[in-house]
Amino acid sequence: MNKGYLILVVVGILFAYFAIHLMKQSEKEVATNKQIVLLEKEKPYAQYYTRDATDNVVLDLSNTSLEKSKEVWQHSSVKDQILQLFPNFDLMKDMVRMRVSDCPFKTYLLKMMDTVESAYFSGRINSFKAKRLLESLK
Repeated sequence: MNKGYLILVVVGILFAYFAIHLMKQSEKEVATNKQIVLLEKEKPYAQYYTRDATDNVVLDLSNTSLEKSKEVWQHSSVKDQILQLFPNFDLMKDMVRMRVSDCPFKTYLLKMMDTVESAYFSGRINSFKAKRLLESLK
């Protein structure tokens, strides 16, 4: 009877050791994955990226001039993700509201999207020109 309890205790200790080791390993991986992974074109602008509560990359352009904000936007993967949603302008604007911090550039970008949207749906410009306008911000 004593041998049975001893084996049970040893198996329990081994199980606890491996479970704790596995949890520590996964915590290290999560901490590593939380770092913002930037594309090569984004690395000079790393100071403008943060993460939100849901772990999405956010452009923080709050203390940046409009011209510098446009430059950061041109090299941003956030821009690429938003433009992939074209021609769903409502979804694109929601994404801008979530992924660009409150700043003059965000207001400028949303107004630009409204202008392009109205021109696109009225038929004054085609989808190619609309997407090009959104990419270049001109």
